[in-house]
Amino acid sequence: MTDFFRVTMAVGCPPKPLRANLSGWLWAALRRLTRRWHPMHGLGMVTALVTLGLWILLVWGGWAMIFSGAPQAVVTAQAGQPASAWERVYFAGSSLFSLGISEYRPHGTPWQLATVGAVLNGLTLLTLGITYLLQVITAVTEKRQLAGVIQALGATPAEVVITAWRSGSWSGLEQHLITLTAPLDLLTQRHLAYPVLHFFYSQDRRAGLPPAIALLDETLLLLEHGIEFPHGPNRMAYLPLRAVIAQFLATLEDGFIRPAELPLAPDLAPLRAAGIPTVDDAAFCQRVDGEHQHRCRLHGLVSTSGWDWVSLWP
Repeated sequence: MTDFFRVTMAVGCPPKPLRANLSGWLWAALRRLTRRWHPMHGLGMVTALVTLGLWILLVWGGWAMIFSGAPQAVVTAQAGQPASAWERVYFAGSSLFSLGISEYRPHGTPWQLATVGAVLNGLTLLTLGITYLLQVITAVTEKRQLAGVIQALGATPAEVVITAWRSGSWSGLEQHLITLTAPLDLLTQRHLAYPVLHFFYSQDRRAGLPPAIALLDETLLLLEHGIEFPHGPNRMAYLPLRAVIAQFLATLEDGFIRPAELPLAPDLAPLRAAGIPTVDDAAFCQRVDGEHQHRCRLHGLVSTSGWDWVSLWP
C-alpha cells in the first residue's frame, strides 16, 4: 500500500522499489519478446495493468495472512468451526472486493475490526486504482495529441525553419512555439505524477512523442545557433521551450532513459539554399558542441523508445 500511494498520489515521489523494478523487468522482457515488431507497442498498458494486478494480489495475500493469525479469526457462519486456509483467503478477498459473504464471519471484536479495515482497504485500492488508470489514459491521449501538433509543423527541422522564413515573418512560428511551451511543461509534470506514461509508445511516427521532441529540439537548435544574428526569431519565443524540453529529458533520465552517443549536427545547407542567412559551419559546430549533454539525452530518448535517429528525417 505504501508503494501504491507513492505511485497514485505522491507527485514526483520516486515509486521505488516495487513499481520501478517491476516496470524495468517487464519492459526488458517485452522488448525481447516483441523485437520483430515495434518493440514498444502495448508495453504501457500491459505494465499499468500488471502493476495494478500485483498491488491487488499482494494486498489480498496480506489480509489472508492477517486472518490466518489465529485459529478462531474466521469461522463458518452456521457451525462456528474454524475456517480452512483457503476459506480464509476466500473471506479476505470477499471482504476486500465486495460487501462480504454470509458463509463465514470474523469471530471476536478484534477480527471484526480487522474486517472493517479490509473493506476500507479494498474500497481505497479499487477506487484509486481505477482513477489512476483513467488519469493515465487521459495523459496518454494528451501525449499523442501534442506529438501530432508538433509533427504538423514539418517533416524535418530544416523544413520547419524554411517554411517560417518563406512566410515573410517569424511571427507564425513564434506563436506556435509559445503555444507548445505550456502543454509540454504539463506533460513533464504528468510524467512525474504517472511514471508509467514513459512506457506508452505509438507505432505511428506522427503520434510518437520521442520523434516529435527530437524534431522540435533540432528545430530550436537551428533557430538558436544556425541562423545569423539578427535574422532569427525572437529568442524569448523559443528559449522557454528549450528549457522545458531540457527539464523533460532530465525527468526521464532518472530511471527511464540512458544518454546515447552524440548525434550528428543538423545540416545548414538546406537553409542556405532557401536564402536564410546562416553562420559558417565551424561556428555552428562549435555552438552545437556546447549542447553535448542535452543532445545525448535527446538521442537516448529516441533510441530507448525504439526509434532510429538517422531514419527520423525522411
